[in-house]
Amino acid sequence: MKKARKKWPDLHFEEVDVTRWAPDLVTDLVFSNAMFQWLPNHYLHVQRILREMRINAVLALQMPDNLREPSHRGMAELASRPRWRDKLGLVGNARSPILSPAEYHALLVPLACRVDVWRTIYHHHLSSHAAIIDMLSTTGLKPYIVSLAGDERIEFLESYLQLSEKHYPVMADGSVLFPFPRLFILAIRGDSAAVR
Repeated sequence: MKKARKKWPDLHFEEVDVTRWAPDLVTDLVFSNAMFQWLPNHYLHVQRILREMRINAVLALQMPDNLREPSHRGMAELASRPRWRDKLGLVGNARSPILSPAEYHALLVPLACRVDVWRTIYHHHLSSHAAIIDMLSTTGLKPYIVSLAGDERIEFLESYLQLSEKHYPVMADGSVLFPFPRLFILAIRGDSAAVR
């Protein structure tokens, strides 16, 4: 938050617990980028926030939808091995599974005059398999590597690198295309008396 305040000194920032936060009556837009998937039962908070928004306010959010991808299945598979199970066995539960587009639509449409849900796969062009680790070290890999230190962390990441090399082929120029699915939701709060 310090960086944000320094970069945009004219804007107001506050740190809140999103599980208890509610938008005020002048809020036009609630925007979230890759946050809700970290909350248990995140869909209930998404639904609650839309319910508490004023009529015609917009809820826009994005969540990575990659728990079934080789990148994230590999993390969980490594953590379940005897070598890591004691320290990392439960780390895979840190993220809340993403629902299907139809499930989000069903949750939000009773509160909205419009709901759009879509899934897009971005193919990140990365210089190497090591760049996959760099990219994921602050997101999906973070709960695993913060639980390890020193040689253990190095060993875990070396094993993860080997798994990545099996699933993401090297292209002719030595680079890698890394598929990264994301789910998007755009909902406009409707008049409760008028919406379905």
